Amino acid sequence: MNTPTLAQNPLGIEPIPRLLWRFSLPAIVGMMVNALYNVVDRIYIGNAPGLGANGIAGITISFPIMIILLAVGVLYGIGGATLFSIRLGQGREEDAAVVLQNAVILLLSTGAVIIVAGLLFLEPLLSAFGASEQIMPYAKSYLSVILIGSVFAVTSMGMKHGGDLGISAMGIVNSLQTLLLMPVIGINQGVQPLISFNFGAKKFDRVREAARLGIIFSTAVVLVGYTATRLWPQAMVGLFNREPNLLELGTYALKRWFLLTPLVGMQVIAGSFFQAIGRSKTSLLLILSRQGLFLIPAILIFANLFGLQGILWAAPVSDGLSFLITSSFFLWGYKNLEHIAPKI
Repeated sequence: MNTPTLAQNPLGIEPIPRLLWRFSLPAIVGMMVNALYNVVDRIYIGNAPGLGANGIAGITISFPIMIILLAVGVLYGIGGATLFSIRLGQGREEDAAVVLQNAVILLLSTGAVIIVAGLLFLEPLLSAFGASEQIMPYAKSYLSVILIGSVFAVTSMGMKHGGDLGISAMGIVNSLQTLLLMPVIGINQGVQPLISFNFGAKKFDRVREAARLGIIFSTAVVLVGYTATRLWPQAMVGLFNREPNLLELGTYALKRWFLLTPLVGMQVIAGSFFQAIGRSKTSLLLILSRQGLFLIPAILIFANLFGLQGILWAAPVSDGLSFLITSSFFLWGYKNLEHIAPKI
């Protein structure tokens, strides 16, 4: 009874490039709107009289908690969509419906808990993320509104070596990185159901094509933004604030932090590839490798050894090491899909 449905499902028969475009475009638009929301905030506040660099620092300190909220959506959204697509590919439609229902319930309940906890412990959280007495009022005002309405934490803490000006500079770098990488997250969200469905249906050539095109498109998108940061770094930083000290430090930080960013497109797609085929432990290891295993320790170690300069070099070191590990795992998984499938 499920066979005709499976045979006619566009995920299993339509050309992968067309499907990737169809699924990725809405996700890219949604991610870009979210990114622009944060970027426009910083541009407006950074240029507002009486706020400037301190206002940007306040937003930057608040950003880790906003990332936690976003991560909850990604956790249950992508995780649920992956299992949902695999079950559809296997023809288990009732199980797929249960997965979707559970994901929605978990999303709403966990989000509510985080918002309430954030409002109750707002000041201690901001202090833990590096808010000084000078920027605490800005951070509290901003984040309280964000929480009611809706892995840069260690970076913010490490940026104490550069003072509030350093936090402001990293806030600008953070905004530009978010703007640059959100389309990649959108492509990743578009490619995951294609990989999951075809993996469940044992159409491994289509799985490989979807993963390959996802990496190519993501890398191309990152290269466009990366090129802009090489050609016009001062102009990009100047959108947020034109105070000479902040402009100089922000430009330098942007060029150093983004040094190996072209590798990130492959890391995102390849790391999530394993989530899409049901290998959650491998996926978690690879996704955490860039920021958890390498970036956080590098920031802490380099900050103590070299101060602000060390923090700025932590990102390219992390990107390079993460790329080596992720590409090795991905090549193994890419070649051994037929061997992995019976275990899911």
